[in-house]
Amino acid sequence: MGARVDIEDSQAQERPVARLTSHSRTTVYRALHPQQRQPLRKSGRKKGLEPHKDYLRDRYLTAGLSGVRLHEELRLMGGTGAIGSARRYFEVIRCSAPSIGESDRAIRDAAQRTSAS
Repeated sequence: MGARVDIEDSQAQERPVARLTSHSRTTVYRALHPQQRQPLRKSGRKKGLEPHKDYLRDRYLTAGLSGVRLHEELRLMGGTGAIGSARRYFEVIRCSAPSIGESDRAIRDAAQRTSAS
């Protein structure tokens, strides 16, 4: 007769499954007991750009200043964000900002020509 597997013994449950699936016992344990997982802890550290993001977004979109220039402004205002994080933030803004399409540009140019005549 085969060895008796105690249901309470989690290692006894995980080892055969780990062998069959070629996964580690810790991977099998996490799959069998998802309620046991600890939620990821968020860092308590404050981000350097966070308090100034609205200002930076408005200045970037309205004034058309470069990210480097706006980073200098941020430093003068007491911001502590690094230039790399500022560049990544402006890249997100640049990708999400609506751009003028070719058809919109053609309509605008035609309107300017008719108003100039």
